[in-house]
Amino acid sequence: MRFLALLFFALATVGCTTTSDVRHLDSTPRAPTLHSDVAVLVEEPSRPYTAIAMVEASDQGWGLGLEELKQKILKEAAALGGDAVILGTEASLSGTDFVPIGDTSFGVDDVEKKLIGKVIVYTEGQ
Repeated sequence: MRFLALLFFALATVGCTTTSDVRHLDSTPRAPTLHSDVAVLVEEPSRPYTAIAMVEASDQGWGLGLEELKQKILKEAAALGGDAVILGTEASLSGTDFVPIGDTSFGVDDVEKKLIGKVIVYTEGQ
């Protein structure tokens, strides 16, 4: 019984995190911006800009909301010095994970949410 409690605690702790993958499109070093200053866009802006990175955030199947994934992308964008993020489409992957407990394996449905953002900097006046 104690083992199951420890296993549940470990899974709950790990499940509260997201992962993100960053693909750099521009190697120009930039000073970080404030997280609160990074604008969220759902379409291409009319202002001239340069795309500096693509960021993908995933909940790894732990059932986190899109707001949490968006915040992860915004933090990455701010660290890269981005002015805005153009959010892409959410993707969900389904599958089954098998978790061994004792002599038995249990199938657990897995739905992974992903959100993709294009990090941009405005090029006016540069």
